[in-house]
Amino acid sequence: MNVPDIKGTVYEDAATLERYSRDMSGYHLKPQLVVLPANEENVLNLLEFAQARAIPITPRGAGSNLSGSAVGKGLLLHFRNMTELRGAKDSMASVQPGVVYRDLNERMAAKRLTLR
Repeated sequence: MNVPDIKGTVYEDAATLERYSRDMSGYHLKPQLVVLPANEENVLNLLEFAQARAIPITPRGAGSNLSGSAVGKGLLLHFRNMTELRGAKDSMASVQPGVVYRDLNERMAAKRLTLR
């Protein structure tokens, strides 16, 4: 599949596609492509690419979901590389989609802030 030029990582090999075909739910759906975007621009380019070809998109974090929502048959966007904490103000944190709650709590504790 010819994907747009992105700064992230693109996987099309059978072993990686199989690895990303499952989450903690036990559902099994093999994606056509797995992409680890590096930034928002990559995500926008991938969304346009998929929309123009009617390819379904599945966002994925850690894959710990128990409802099967982290697997899909189209383009799987794994946000592991997008873990930036953009800021925290007035009991709100702005983060990229790959931030894991535990890591966010640790980062916030370093700033003497806690999440509830």
